[in-house]
Amino acid sequence: MQRFIRNEGRIRRVAEAFKRHSKALDILESKDPQMRCAETLVSSCGVETAAQLMGMNALVSYMIPVRGEEFWTSFMEFAVKMCRNRGALEIVEEFTKQHNRFSLTAKLCRIKEFGKCVADNQPPYKDLGEYWKFLRTCLHAEGVEKTIAFSVKMVYYVLKSAGLNPQIPEWIPLPADRRAAAVTLTSGCVLPTPKDLNSLRSLAKDLFRKASLIREVWSSVGEMSGIPPLRLDVAVWLAGRYVGLWSREEALESMREELGLRAQGLRDVENLITELLYVLPE
Repeated sequence: MQRFIRNEGRIRRVAEAFKRHSKALDILESKDPQMRCAETLVSSCGVETAAQLMGMNALVSYMIPVRGEEFWTSFMEFAVKMCRNRGALEIVEEFTKQHNRFSLTAKLCRIKEFGKCVADNQPPYKDLGEYWKFLRTCLHAEGVEKTIAFSVKMVYYVLKSAGLNPQIPEWIPLPADRRAAAVTLTSGCVLPTPKDLNSLRSLAKDLFRKASLIREVWSSVGEMSGIPPLRLDVAVWLAGRYVGLWSREEALESMREELGLRAQGLRDVENLITELLYVLPE
């Protein structure tokens, strides 16, 4: 397996970019399809139900059959039709059976396990640190697992879309998924540097197996920038969608078009994304 080395100079540079262009995170969050899902569920189902739906679905959002953007849009459309008449656990279970069937038995077991915890104690959704602790205890997890961190992020989106000003603890890691692996490489934060798209795909596949290194890198970026690692994820995740274009300018143009970015704040977004796609040719 490939050996990876942290590139401390690039880690500092990326952290400086996040600190300098922190306004970009608010813009990107507002354009994230997952935030739009949260907004729709809050307005249609209420804050509590939206938190239950988003948090629980995130716990089984792995090995999904389509891109994350499409997956969450489908979930939103499915849940909105049912949330006034059926419980969140039932909705997530049915959606999983119909639209998230890879490793279905394990996913249904996790939903059932979480449901037992919810039946005994209401999750503390409005305190993200306590919610993270609740998940650790309920699911007998360390708390660094990708779906645990992702569940906290989705509840954060619900609370933010409801105007509740949620605070993310700095100890909750960034979800170390495949996009995070790719952007850890394209940002230059780890070596070796991919030389072309095939090289990137091969290296990202190996780095994905070293999730602890991905988390460590972005925790360092978070500490240096003063931004919680989980909040960095919106830029990392959205940038990760475009690494396959293997061109910074094409990636930025696609992001402008697909996310509907406008002139206000665009420079902050573009400067930040440029650092995250640093090794891609122009």
